[in-house]
Amino acid sequence: MPLTRSRDKTLTTMNGVKFLMEDGQTEVPCTATPELLAEKFGSNGEPEENEKAFRLNRVAIEEAASNKYDAGEIESRIDPKIVVTTTDMASPLSRKM
Repeated sequence: MPLTRSRDKTLTTMNGVKFLMEDGQTEVPCTATPELLAEKFGSNGEPEENEKAFRLNRVAIEEAASNKYDAGEIESRIDPKIVVTTTDMASPLSRKM
């Protein structure tokens, strides 16, 4: 089942931007990594820039998180449960290389 946005609020830390998605009534904590925000979306690594890059690309990042969740790529021992990385946002062709 695809994830949907749980809340609009995010938390920006040195580990990236944390955001909440949900599967029905279950909240699924997610993070967009600083590397993703820098390499894919041009953030300079500063927290404000990471947050801005996330906001401008939130729909695509949430879609990647949902795809990862649907594929069963869930972290079982840590929070967040879904960590969106540069690889997750790469085109299918570049993932094969």
